[in-house]
Amino acid sequence: MVNRSKMEDWAELLELKRESGLSVKAFCDEYGVADHQFYYWQKRLREDHSQPGFVQLQADQPVGDNAGVLLDLANWSVRLERGFDDATLRRLLTVVRGGGC
Repeated sequence: MVNRSKMEDWAELLELKRESGLSVKAFCDEYGVADHQFYYWQKRLREDHSQPGFVQLQADQPVGDNAGVLLDLANWSVRLERGFDDATLRRLLTVVRGGGC
């Protein structure tokens, strides 16, 4: 089992990389990290966060019959109109989670 603070350190480092806009090689060179370690932790932390979970949703306002759903996350959002195609949503979520097309 990996030390929790080590995982947190790598999560912060991966976030810094994402915000930097640098290539993986340039980022690893700048921070003194081996690129194979970077890719290992990127995969490891992605797998740790891919576990299914449930979140209770609560409407801010009364919901009418024509209401859709808006998923507003840190860097992107998805609006699902009433009657959306669930197969398309599944494909979108697969891509977002890094599973490809």
